[in-house]
Amino acid sequence: MFLLRGFLDFLTAIVRRPKFLGMTIIIVLASVLLIGIYGTRVVTNIPVYVVDHDNSTISRTIRNFLAAGTDIQMMGAIDSMEEAQELFMNGEAAAIVYIPKGLSENVKTQQGGHVITYLDGANLLTARNADKAIQTVVKTVSVGIGMITVQKAGLPDYQLIGALQPINLDVDRPFNTLTSYSDYLLPVFLFFNLSIFIILLTCGVFQEPIPDKIKEHKIRKRWYYFGRLLAVFILSFIGGLLIYMYGLPRVDIVLQSSPLMALSALAIFIIITQLLYSTINLTLPIGVAMSLSYIIAMLSVMFSGMTWPLEMMPWYIHGFATWIPLTPFLQSLQVFLYHDANWADLSQFLQMFLKQAILYTLLIFIIMRFKDII
Repeated sequence: MFLLRGFLDFLTAIVRRPKFLGMTIIIVLASVLLIGIYGTRVVTNIPVYVVDHDNSTISRTIRNFLAAGTDIQMMGAIDSMEEAQELFMNGEAAAIVYIPKGLSENVKTQQGGHVITYLDGANLLTARNADKAIQTVVKTVSVGIGMITVQKAGLPDYQLIGALQPINLDVDRPFNTLTSYSDYLLPVFLFFNLSIFIILLTCGVFQEPIPDKIKEHKIRKRWYYFGRLLAVFILSFIGGLLIYMYGLPRVDIVLQSSPLMALSALAIFIIITQLLYSTINLTLPIGVAMSLSYIIAMLSVMFSGMTWPLEMMPWYIHGFATWIPLTPFLQSLQVFLYHDANWADLSQFLQMFLKQAILYTLLIFIIMRFKDII
């Protein structure tokens, strides 16, 4: 009875209290914005200019190949590097390709020609994609020139391919199926938003006052709080379900493993997150507990290893990160979201979850017993 009363009381409080309702609306809108931001999936139409001081057949070929690229957009040719610098400063160019005078002559005399690329590194992703596209063009033209050269040298056809065919490197990225930025980051940020939602509502469970009649009875009070936590769990689970069913498919990210596996991981993640932040709120005064919870929440995505490798962090941060529920969840998400995984593939993450669950359950039991004694 008191579990149900706590459950219904907190559900109505979310609607009744402006801070809870506003917080829920903000997190939902943030998730919608994330889908819109990363929905383009691949960075394209990167503005590139060319400074061509050679104006030869080779330099015009390079310019034509650049114009035909899909990742970059050739904005045109400019006359000087001073003009290029101005475009950089104004943010109108992501890359400048400089073809120096004498390129064609140096190639013909086998002295080796050089094409210089200037990249705006303010945005790492844009710079990387532009660099890759420009390198592909220059290397393609270089191979074509090499083919003409060896043909003129009189090599027979069966030796021609061997002289020109490079060693191909196939790159496989098993935890990011399409190797696009949005495939990697969008699930991380959406479930990070869900984590913030869980944390804020869990803090609200202990912050929101309870009726005096229930507060006077220890058992009733505990069932009342448990009912509130159950309300947070159900709302958070529905939020995670919506991410799986509607959020990620909007950008063509479809669950590859069993739905039972994904839902089980989601449920475990929500429960252990509630255990951790319930421990904090039971131990510290409300104001201090909320401040500490917010700090851990903001740092959790960085500590998860999704933005910087966990193994490269100092040992004390690495150790702390393994006790944050978001860490094993996001790492396991990369496995079961993109692959037809089995339970054995998730064993290391389940072990981390189990250790966290045991620790936080034990801490809550000790804290409650300590309060009973006092």
